Amino acid sequence: MNASMGMLISLAVAFIFTPWLTNTLLSSVAHEHSEGENTDARRGKLDRFFGAVMRPFLHEKRGRRNRWFLLIGILILIGASISLVVGKQVIMKMLPFDNKSEFQVVLDMPEGTSLEQTSFTLNEIASYLATVPEVKDYQVYAGTAAPISFNGLVRQYYLREGAYLGDIQVNLVDKHHRDRKSHEIALSVRDRVQAIASGYDGNAKIVEVPPEPPVLSPLVAEIYGIDYEGQIEAAKKVEDVFEDTPDIVDVDDSVEFPSDKAVVIVDRVRAARLGLSQSDVAQALSAVLDGEDMAYIHGTNLKYAVPIRVRLSEAARADLDQVLAFKIRNRDGVFVPLSEIVSVVPSQREYSIHHKDLLPVVYVTGDMAGKTDSPLYGLFDISSRLKKQDGPEQWFLGKRQRISPLAAY
Repeated sequence: MNASMGMLISLAVAFIFTPWLTNTLLSSVAHEHSEGENTDARRGKLDRFFGAVMRPFLHEKRGRRNRWFLLIGILILIGASISLVVGKQVIMKMLPFDNKSEFQVVLDMPEGTSLEQTSFTLNEIASYLATVPEVKDYQVYAGTAAPISFNGLVRQYYLREGAYLGDIQVNLVDKHHRDRKSHEIALSVRDRVQAIASGYDGNAKIVEVPPEPPVLSPLVAEIYGIDYEGQIEAAKKVEDVFEDTPDIVDVDDSVEFPSDKAVVIVDRVRAARLGLSQSDVAQALSAVLDGEDMAYIHGTNLKYAVPIRVRLSEAARADLDQVLAFKIRNRDGVFVPLSEIVSVVPSQREYSIHHKDLLPVVYVTGDMAGKTDSPLYGLFDISSRLKKQDGPEQWFLGKRQRISPLAAY
């Protein structure tokens, strides 16, 4: 809407305000430019040059032919300029990288990873970043997201909460006190940071503050289909193509890491014989795993009461046998272990289903680095590789798929 209004206002200024103001301001000197006997004598060099250039195109007989020659010449020059982009003599991209004072490391560990393991991996990455001369300081966030910036708002980093997720906010020294730009620094640390994360089965991405409006990722493949399991399978194949394409980095997808799930089933008949109900078992498991507020601390300097939460330790909660060894008291005051009244059925955790335009979708994301360093060339390189490998059908323009350096398929 802003662009449309700007165009309308520009048209009004060009066709109404500018002619009126010109006529008003130059009315006193208009007579000096009127046609007369000595018109050529009063013309300057620029006027004579302009007349010599334009006169062949306005000639009564040869003007039409000259105008066609001009049009053909312009089209040839346009084609030559486009060939510079195709041949990579001129690298086409959205906007050049700015010299920012920060960048971010986003770490995704496998689902189910403990907070201690995530924090250990983050600290090892941070220890390496501390050796980079241009790094001024950094903040490590384990299990939660860093303070949300405009880039994080669009990428929905505020939803990143869990023991297996973490961020490192890296601040650089002032640009006047370093020789390398922020983009060069980010490129230089990417390989080492990803090597540290992959050593612990994690995936680390270097996220820079973009010069253009932020997007989900510089390269995004959207996989659609009628079967979500089939979409996931197709997304994995597309992800392999991303990883095999030169200069494509920070490859990831929206599919969670496969993880086991234990379903606890209460034997109601046996529990009733032992004086327990299903709600008693559920309440006990909730207290063991999530904790329960047993009391509150009231102090003169405290505005609100501080709850005292009791739960098992992190190591005990990670061991299912220790959890089921927890004893609860029945109606007769006898302590009964949970393992006597429940059974455990192994299962798999279900995947979260992402939607776009009311359709289930799987995202595959990536970034472009290296000599070209423009997502547009990586986009078409990935597209050609998918065609050669008989990959999924691709749309570059359509109702559900939009092409840009941020949307591919």
